[in-house]
Amino acid sequence: MMYIMQFSLLLTLIFFFSRVYAEDTIIQILIEKPDLINGANWKSYSTFMDQYTLKVNPKNSMDISSNVHVHFSFNPDEKPVYNNNNEYVWNVGYLMKQLQDSKYDMMVVDEKFLYSDVSVIKSDYVISSFNLSDYYNRHDDFSDFYVDLTDYIKKEELSHHDDNILSKSYLNDRLYALPFGIDFNLLYYYNNENSTKLDFEFNTWDDLVAMNLGNKDKDPLSVAFAEKDELLDLFVEYLESQNDQFYNNGQNYFDLLYSEESKKYYNSFKDFINKSSLKSINRTLETTFEDAYNSFITNKQSVIFNGKASQFNSFVQNNVTVTATLPPKHLDVINGRFLIINKNSKVKKEILIDVAQQLTSKEMELIRAERLGSIPTFNIQMNDKNYVKSYCQYNSEICSLLKKMKPINIKEIFKSSDSAPFMEVRFYLPENIKEFLIGEKNLKEFGSIISNIKYLIMDKPENKYYLIFGFYILTLVFSSLTVYIMYLIYKYRNNSNIKYLSPGFCNIIMLGFIMCMISPVINNNCKSAFQAKILFIYDMINTVSFFLPMFLITFRIYLIYSNKTKITFGNKLDNKHLYLFFSLVLASTVIYSIINTFVYRYYVISFSNIDNHRRAIYDYSNHKIVSWVCMIIYLTLCNLYGYKNRKCLKTIWGIQICVYYDFCISCTVFIKFYYKLLPLAPRETIVFANIYYIVTFIINSYALLGSRLIYVMKHPEEDEFSDRSPFTNDTTLFLPTTRKLNKQNKYKFNFQNSLIQSYNY
Repeated sequence: MMYIMQFSLLLTLIFFFSRVYAEDTIIQILIEKPDLINGANWKSYSTFMDQYTLKVNPKNSMDISSNVHVHFSFNPDEKPVYNNNNEYVWNVGYLMKQLQDSKYDMMVVDEKFLYSDVSVIKSDYVISSFNLSDYYNRHDDFSDFYVDLTDYIKKEELSHHDDNILSKSYLNDRLYALPFGIDFNLLYYYNNENSTKLDFEFNTWDDLVAMNLGNKDKDPLSVAFAEKDELLDLFVEYLESQNDQFYNNGQNYFDLLYSEESKKYYNSFKDFINKSSLKSINRTLETTFEDAYNSFITNKQSVIFNGKASQFNSFVQNNVTVTATLPPKHLDVINGRFLIINKNSKVKKEILIDVAQQLTSKEMELIRAERLGSIPTFNIQMNDKNYVKSYCQYNSEICSLLKKMKPINIKEIFKSSDSAPFMEVRFYLPENIKEFLIGEKNLKEFGSIISNIKYLIMDKPENKYYLIFGFYILTLVFSSLTVYIMYLIYKYRNNSNIKYLSPGFCNIIMLGFIMCMISPVINNNCKSAFQAKILFIYDMINTVSFFLPMFLITFRIYLIYSNKTKITFGNKLDNKHLYLFFSLVLASTVIYSIINTFVYRYYVISFSNIDNHRRAIYDYSNHKIVSWVCMIIYLTLCNLYGYKNRKCLKTIWGIQICVYYDFCISCTVFIKFYYKLLPLAPRETIVFANIYYIVTFIINSYALLGSRLIYVMKHPEEDEFSDRSPFTNDTTLFLPTTRKLNKQNKYKFNFQNSLIQSYNY
């Protein structure tokens, strides 16, 4: 009986595992829509992969094995990315939508998309174009959609990939993508059997169109100028070929691109585009990939066709007698393709990782090279490797070109510590290149756009004097003036004209003014999440420092005026108790601010875009909710408080609270004024807004104490302060209620009495 039970259990287990793994898993992979040259090859490869079975044995899993089929598909509605932004936004938006869905388990994306949203300073364009405001409240960048492969795949397992390609798979030392293939630009031309092969290693693009290979009645060059990436690649390759210092220049790469010397190359590029075609510049820039291909293959109206290395195999298979060579100086923008795993996939993660490794293995790369004509990610210089030998044996032409090529990493060219993300550059720059070429933008305007990629508006070299005089010197002068006012307040703290306003709190208000005046300078240098957190705490402290003492002074004067301070309650309004209350509120604010920096996600974001300017401010998740709640509470309390005591606004304490409201209104007007005019004249508006901001503080400083200090300084011998009994029933006698013009001095105040000993400083 025992044996029968054991045998039954064994059969059950066999049946269970056979049932579990009898059903094949299908992995859906989204790819970019193939071009018209490679369309047939992709269809053939996709059919092959549908029938191909991958045997998967996931690591760190109890699964024994699984049969997996892979299905490649693309979006049939995908549009060519022309030099207007609608198609680009639509395509990227579709990809983002699929990353948030489970329809596709994996995706093959090019390096111009991979991590292209990543930058130290977030882009308002990226957030607004793809409605990602809620997303950035929870995530840093798009990589949060990808499965992190770092803990599953060792770097040694990826040794067959070229190091330069593999390095692009990592973000902050974390592996989110696997190299799937590469592509680069090639120049195709018709070659007679008796003619020698062309090599432009020592020529520039200008030399290429000038020689025209003896065909004066044909276009020297056929390029898909209407497509964003083609125009941007050619622009970079042209600039690189003009100056040998450009290539692999490290940290000074972008500086050379923006230097005065490089500006002459922009006009040279414009002349080159004009000479590359017999058509007008407008018609030339409307050339699509299909137009460029037909002009070269079908109509034979072009001498040279600027195509891709991945198309070489298709030309050979279709018996098109063309030869390929590298662009001038052998400088070529290389475009890697990478496989990412969708974190929202419903397929088991271990299976997906195993499949991803198999699809990017050297064996699979050789299969794709054979069937699809794709270029593997091998380091071709490693001739001793069998997989390199195998590839070069059947693809000797491409292999030879790879060995001679000087690859350009286009994303590195536009990268700096404060630069806009490449996604924004890819969005705006090609369109601006086109506008420059057709004359809609002049050289100065185009150079400014290039500068906007690297610099924030006030960091641009041409704006340094605006920054020095409009920010640093201005802030220093008025801060020094405020410090001097603080000294005068302290010096005359016992004078009856000053004492009733609580000189100690007045100096705290002045300190808050100074902190607020310095805040724009600090904000201008806030360029990281950590600095944003420090600035938030700083802003909360300076807000409390000038708003709360002003309210406390006003509130105490109001209570005394309205005769609400009886002996018992009045004792609680002395400076000792008010300082204690202020300290508690300030400490609570600091604690809240510190907790806030840990709870919410902070980031620095640049408003506007490289088309106009970039101005960075800090923000944090749920900022709008917190701000609106605080604003509603504040406005409600202020309005109720003001309505209840509307009759008292005509008195001296009413004047003081009006100063308080005036300051709040001035700050609100400043913010609205600032953001409304900023796009019109960004540099001048920022400086003028800063001046307005500082002058607002100075005016309020004067309204609070200015006239009193001037009078006291002119009449130091006068002091109307007199000792009285600590409290009386009518405490309104201790406040000035009228302003009497004296013949000697218009600042003379007629005090009936002064505040008493409870207000001692």
